[in-house]
Amino acid sequence: MKDYSVVDNLFVVESPLQALIALELSLRFKDARNGIVYRFVEGRERNNEQIENVISKGEWSFRKKVLFDSSSGLSSHRSIVRELNYFNKTFPESIKQLFIGEFRAQWMHFMRVAVSPSKTVLIDDGAATLTVKREFIDKGLYYPAMIWEQRSFIKRLVKQHMYSHFLKSSELQSPLYLASAFIKAESLYPIDFSFVKELFKTSTKSAGKKSVFFFGSKYSESGIVSRVYELAFLDQVKQFYSSYDSDLVYCAHRDESHEKLNAIKNILKLNVLVPDTPAEIFLLENSQRILEVSGAYSSVLNNAKVLMPEVLVRAFQLAPDEICVKFRADIEHIYKHFNSEGIGLVSPNPNY
Repeated sequence: MKDYSVVDNLFVVESPLQALIALELSLRFKDARNGIVYRFVEGRERNNEQIENVISKGEWSFRKKVLFDSSSGLSSHRSIVRELNYFNKTFPESIKQLFIGEFRAQWMHFMRVAVSPSKTVLIDDGAATLTVKREFIDKGLYYPAMIWEQRSFIKRLVKQHMYSHFLKSSELQSPLYLASAFIKAESLYPIDFSFVKELFKTSTKSAGKKSVFFFGSKYSESGIVSRVYELAFLDQVKQFYSSYDSDLVYCAHRDESHEKLNAIKNILKLNVLVPDTPAEIFLLENSQRILEVSGAYSSVLNNAKVLMPEVLVRAFQLAPDEICVKFRADIEHIYKHFNSEGIGLVSPNPNY
């Protein structure tokens, strides 16, 4: 019978990219005992499938899926507390390193209290990592209490009661280290995907005619820009590549709406592809077919530059006036980061 209490590194993830970083680090720490906890969310089957697909490529001393009850707010919190208590009992001794994937997920911070790691490391959650570092970690804030203080008085009161044990812990104030492909110079574990590249090199698909792969995201679905502007923006991207003697392939994000993808396919007449693997694995598997990688400010652009430094990567800039005000500053910082990493910036014609 396995003794789970002696896991050296425990990874806690809830997105395909977080799972991929966990896989990369587990391969780096191949002589250690690595465990993984991964969260599924009802209604996000594609997201869940990609997470499980990535995790299946690794070897884990401990592996557990969590699915929190979503029938009501109270039921959800009860199920989270049950899981946290389970981990506390499963790992009675301090874990050497806890890796959490989502700084804004309160339950992941409470995992720090449940398993009392010697060290906690924040792994990449895409471009959001840049914002987290600038707004929190650089200021010595390792637990974003202000995010949850914005909730209603009743909700705060209920959570303070249910999570009292976790909220009182000094563990929430202990430093967070980084494992990042975005902020390599300041990371405890800089991510270059070298182990993942080695793992997937044998599955590279044969080359045909090379194409431009443009990676989309849920920009209008998340209220970052309007649907009208997003389609106009993509039309400008299409015009930019019209002189290329190659296909332009729109690679859809797992959470983009069918309605929008149908408009991209039927109105803009773009070739729409919905990868069944995380973008980084898709790129590795199709590396022989790639002429160029582009997108707006997708995290894929940064990681494509890391994965395939020989491939041209472009970032098409969204017009600032079209971006919802609350997102503008963060997106501007992401474009500055891209520029510093040698990713070409392009401003499509704003007259749409």
